[in-house]
Amino acid sequence: PTFLARTAQVVSASLFALSPDGKRVAHEDATVLTVHGLEDGQRLWAQKRHDVPQPTRALAWSSDGARLAMIQGPRLSIWDAGAGKEIRTFPVGAGPASLAVFTPDLAYAAISSATRSEDPERLVVWNLETGAVAHELFTGCAYLSGMTLSSDGKHLFVYGPRGFALLARP
Repeated sequence: PTFLARTAQVVSASLFALSPDGKRVAHEDATVLTVHGLEDGQRLWAQKRHDVPQPTRALAWSSDGARLAMIQGPRLSIWDAGAGKEIRTFPVGAGPASLAVFTPDLAYAAISSATRSEDPERLVVWNLETGAVAHELFTGCAYLSGMTLSSDGKHLFVYGPRGFALLARP
């Protein structure tokens, strides 16, 4: 690989997302969502996140690089990635998300969560334009081990201790 850029800034972050064009990186720490330019290493913007004690579970760019989506605790936020302004925020469940994936266009998010450890894992597909539930199912197991989305956003693969499933987006 070719070394492209480096920043002298120290970054203490637990979650990163690279923009589709590879020119920006978004990262979060305990209190701030930040976007850095990778060509010069400069901080483009930083915004204090909501005061939610749970960690951020997912951070993703839209396929055109115009928006960022972030799930923090039981809350989902959509950001204007250029201006650093929050566009919308809505609750996505009673408990914190355990796993989450976004469609490339940020039209939908699939989020799994259990409100209590003994509850079955709930998988909800959210419409990110309306904030409404598009689909919901209970997995029948205490937790999901993981999930991934196809690059076109049409197929969701989930797996857990009881097996796996391939779901299709309508």
